[in-house]
Amino acid sequence: MAGGARLEVNGASVANPGRGDVLAGVDKAARQAGGNVTVTRAGGAFLEAAPADEGGGRLLSLAAGEGGAAPRQFSTKRASRDEAKALLGDFFDGGGAWRKHGQWRAPSGSGAEQAPASAGAIEGRWAALLAVGGAVGGAAAFLLAFQTAPALIPALAAFALVALMAWKGAQEFRVRRWPHANGRITASGLQPRRRRFSREETRIDNIPALSYEFTVAGKPHVGSRIGLNTEFAGVDVGALVARYPVGAVVAVYYNPARPDDCLLDPFANRGIAADLIKLFAPLGAIAAAIYYGGPLLANGVAARFPDANVGHAIFAGSAGLVFLLLLLWSFRARAPVAPPQRAAGVVTRAEVEEAVMPSNVSSYGGGGYLVAVIEIAYSVAGQNYVLRTHVSKPFAIGAADAAKTKLAPYPIGAGVSVTYDRDNPSAAAFEGNPNAISVDSTRTGYRVTALICALGCFAMALRALGVI
Repeated sequence: MAGGARLEVNGASVANPGRGDVLAGVDKAARQAGGNVTVTRAGGAFLEAAPADEGGGRLLSLAAGEGGAAPRQFSTKRASRDEAKALLGDFFDGGGAWRKHGQWRAPSGSGAEQAPASAGAIEGRWAALLAVGGAVGGAAAFLLAFQTAPALIPALAAFALVALMAWKGAQEFRVRRWPHANGRITASGLQPRRRRFSREETRIDNIPALSYEFTVAGKPHVGSRIGLNTEFAGVDVGALVARYPVGAVVAVYYNPARPDDCLLDPFANRGIAADLIKLFAPLGAIAAAIYYGGPLLANGVAARFPDANVGHAIFAGSAGLVFLLLLLWSFRARAPVAPPQRAAGVVTRAEVEEAVMPSNVSSYGGGGYLVAVIEIAYSVAGQNYVLRTHVSKPFAIGAADAAKTKLAPYPIGAGVSVTYDRDNPSAAAFEGNPNAISVDSTRTGYRVTALICALGCFAMALRALGVI
């Protein structure tokens, strides 16, 4: 083993690793969507492999870095599983064969090539394009209805709600009709899913890493999906995977046409229709009240205040009422918030990342900036989590040395403390982060702002009515 080399597989560190552990780590990472295996030398240089086909394991993307302020580089050539084993094994032994595998490019604003996009990134971009297209189409339909037949606007909103509910309902209805077979959990835990799109900052989500096997018509199959949902924001993923310990016998629901299209809980998204109604019904009621009640209110105001600017008065008065309601809502009785829990963590990665900030492209020169970040591994109730967090404010592109100094207090292997939400341990923060934003628990600032806005709007309404 190269002196001081470390091995991390799917976010978990391997104690006293050997070359065999590296080879086994490649196989394990390749079998799981979002998996990754990283070999880090004593000096901070690292080589990382991750599935390029979202869990199929046929090809892997390679990333490397020298540690410190050096930017991450990506190989333009994908590697087969055997190639990845040979390259990471050689790197673990101190070799440099990885440098000859394709061309290595560091994403930057200078026009250098970026790493090939993964299937997930490509799907994410297509999803973004579809979302933008849908938003543009919806806005166009709204404007057309407003210009030609305003009375259709509430109908369009209701139709959009019904269409969304029908689409979600059809998905759930389809999978609930699937046959099921007995299966067995073969792997259960959490893994960090790293995401970085268009040179934005890398973010990590802790997601379930399940694997189960089952048999259909005498043919073995494997799966990893729990339900239809693949996003877990706000979900206690630790408690979720704890329901599926290794060795547990479970019912696996599968697509009869393609048994590999399978999941464990077809009812995981239950209640989504009620949630959509709770979200859109108040908005629809407000829109209907404004549209149908607006003319009656305008006529009443005009009759009482003949010289008033009716439109401005109604708009300002309505805005003031909204701010006043928000102010009153802040005084509602709330359940006491439990104090954050603490857990011991270990720094597993420290690097300076280059990223772009589209909303502020001129602040850091060339449209980019540098930020010092660390990754911390911590455990809660037997589940392993990874937190990625800043330890500095952004620096200009040319200030790599200054950014690097912010990593000095956090060498890899250093012990740190993490605070987390008792109800959702994946919602965590680095305790003692000098750049953390303080939270006003009394909400005084919020209430003062809401009161000032409400009074200002009411003053403008009175002015429009000619009272003052």
